[in-house]
Amino acid sequence: AQDLASTLEADYDSVAVIDGLSGLEGDLLAWDHGHGDGDPDGSGTTETEDGHGEDGDGEDGHDGGRQTDPHVWVDPVRSAEVVETIAAGLGDADPDNAEAYADNAEAYAAELDEIDAAFAALAERATRDVAVIAGHNSFQYLEDRYGFRLHSPVGVSPQNEPTQTEIADTIEIVDREGIDTILYDRFGSTTLAEAILENSDATEMAAVSPAGGTTREWNEAGYGYLEQMTEVNLPAFRRAFGAQ
Repeated sequence: AQDLASTLEADYDSVAVIDGLSGLEGDLLAWDHGHGDGDPDGSGTTETEDGHGEDGDGEDGHDGGRQTDPHVWVDPVRSAEVVETIAAGLGDADPDNAEAYADNAEAYAAELDEIDAAFAALAERATRDVAVIAGHNSFQYLEDRYGFRLHSPVGVSPQNEPTQTEIADTIEIVDREGIDTILYDRFGSTTLAEAILENSDATEMAAVSPAGGTTREWNEAGYGYLEQMTEVNLPAFRRAFGAQ
């Protein structure tokens, strides 16, 4: 994406490239490419995905020579900073409408503030600080922001399959922590979640979305990023962390 942006900017005088992550360079998290989360005791994970299947983002993040987790947008606080940066860039490129861009950004940031408050309340009410996601963990920015932990037995590549040991370790965490709800990526397979559910004391599965894609159903319902966070992710995370 960065290369494409640079090419467009170089080839077309009328193109303005806005780096939404400008100013956030020191706040980006490393992207661990190991297989499995290397955390059988449930102390957290930094594994993420490089694609979401249907309509996924599929992009790597790069910060110089260090590869970074690109899923910045799942954190509403960082997202608000990105929105402000984009609005400022649009205002510079189109001064006649700068005020409209700023007003729209302010209104959107207010909605992001509400999501931030909801996740903060979830973390405060949670009866456990670890949950299990049976798939690629795209949510380490939420972990970093709110202090809860997600255990995933799956590595960064969608082609990776967890070992039997990794699955057994995950089931042990589910039973030890009294986890009732197994999370899974709406854009991935449910096979692993079903296996963990069948072989553990958990009682249900709940889909979560990294908000990098959409579905026909969500399009018809008018779901965008905000609705995926409030109507899909927040309810699922509340169940997984016992914060009902």
